[in-house]
Order: sequence, then structure tokens, then C-alpha cells
Amino acid sequence: MKNLDITPDSLTVAKTVKAKTPKPSKNVLVVFWRKFSYFPLIRNFKYLWILAIAIGLFFFISRLNLFYIETINVESLNGDKLTYLDSEELEDQVVDYLGVNFFEVDTTKIEKQISNDNSFVKNVYVTKRFPSTITVRIEERQPIVVLTSKFGQNLGVEETENESFLTSVDGYILASCSNNEQLCQNLPKCALFNDPSDIKIGKKPYISVLEEIIAIEDFFNEKGIDIVKLSNPESTVIVAEFDDSTHGIFTSKSSISAQLNSYFLTRQALVVEGISFKEIDVRYDRPVYRVDKYTEWMTE
Repeated sequence: MKNLDITPDSLTVAKTVKAKTPKPSKNVLVVFWRKFSYFPLIRNFKYLWILAIAIGLFFFISRLNLFYIETINVESLNGDKLTYLDSEELEDQVVDYLGVNFFEVDTTKIEKQISNDNSFVKNVYVTKRFPSTITVRIEERQPIVVLTSKFGQNLGVEETENESFLTSVDGYILASCSNNEQLCQNLPKCALFNDPSDIKIGKKPYISVLEEIIAIEDFFNEKGIDIVKLSNPESTVIVAEFDDSTHGIFTSKSSISAQLNSYFLTRQALVVEGISFKEIDVRYDRPVYRVDKYTEWMTE
């Protein structure tokens, strides 16, 4: 058995070091900041000051009479000249905004004003360009047919007699023909079977066959076939008279699109075969064409 050499030099004495307890900070503000600086709002407090100063400067500058409206431009939505509306007349309607502070101009108010005062306006967009310009862009309604009465009455308008009205592609009453004679002369007229009682400029009246009338006119415009006159001899019947003196007869009881295609194909087939005809009636399952006479409608 060996003896262990135990000497003070061979021993490693482990000393326990007592941890020091930090003294509490005497600066309460420093402790508070360290505790709450984790919140983004507090941490970015300096940015709030910058934002507040920027807003203050904006309101200060906007109240100065440095930027005011000097120019008003009126144009069509695609930048071309307006077709049915007068640009100068539209500028006169908003002339009161000249000299107004740029930041105080309400574009929405201008849009409502122009839309309410002009039946030919379908859509209007008003923008401001810094520092002094207002631009008005307008999409016009396109007139497509002239509505008149079957017996020449006034379509529910008591003040005038034998009145006719320009009607747009989307079914709105645009104007009286008494004020737009030249434009009315270039469009087909449609005599209605029942006179609507709610004819008002800038409004869309309830007319049971109006959608069909517009669809017929629009279809033949695209095909390059001129309609001279449209009529509504019965409540659900529409008759189109073409420039070659032939007639097409349609009904609102079935799909107008299917009837138009049927009429066009039948017409083409008759022309190719060299068959003269007076009218083509597509109100039934199969189109009927007449070669000797027109259908006689009751007028009273």
C-alpha cells in the first residue's frame, strides 16, 4: 500500500466567490425609460415629432394664398374633342373655381355639378394638377334613336306638342329634338305604342321595349345596314324599316339577340338567291318572309 503525498502545495483549494448584489439605480427616469423603451410608439417617439411638424407645415402652407386655380381644361375621356357637348360651355359652368385656393377645391363636388347639369354626360372625372390646374374629363352618352309618339302626342310632356326626344345607347333621355333638330334628323325615329308618363331629360324612363329598340339599332349600325324608322305598333312588337324599303319584325317576348341573328342570316340568304322580299318576320321559331306586301297594323 502506497502512501499518499499530501502537502499544502499539492492541494487545490476551491474558493467560493460570493456574488455581489447590484445596487438599485437611484435615477428613476432611467429605469422607467429602460422598462418602456420596448414599446415601438415610445421607441419611435422622435418620428412622431417629425410627422407632427410636417402636418403643421402642410396646413400652414395650404392656408397661404400662394396656390390658386388659374386654368380649367375640359376634354373627352380619351383626350379628343367632345362630340356632343361644348367645352367652352362646360368651362363656364365651373368658372367660379378660378382664383380659389388649390387645396380647397372639392373635385367630387365639381363632378356632381357637371353630371347633374348635362344629360349627355355619362361619366365625369375631375383632377387637380399642382399648383394651379383643374382638368375635367368626360365620357359622353351616345344618342342612338329618337322616341316619338304613335299618334304624334307629346309623350307625357304637357307643355309641348308633337315632341320627340333623343335617347342614348344606355336608355337615357338626352334632350328634346326641338333644341337639337340637326342631330335628330340623322337618327331613326321610333313611334311608341304606349306613351310613357315619366319622360324627363337626363332620366331613364320605363319603356317596355326600349332595350329591344336600342339593341336593334345598335346591331344594324355594326352591320352597316341603315334603319330609316322604327315603330312599336303593338305593345310587344318592334318593326324596323330599312333604307331599301324592306322591313324586319321583332318581338320583346323572346331573345332579341337570337332574333337579330336569325333576321340577318335570312336576309343574306335571300339576297344571295336573288329573291326580292318586303319583310322578314322573326317572331316565330322559323323566320317568315313576305314578297308581296307589308303587314298591316292597327293604328287606333
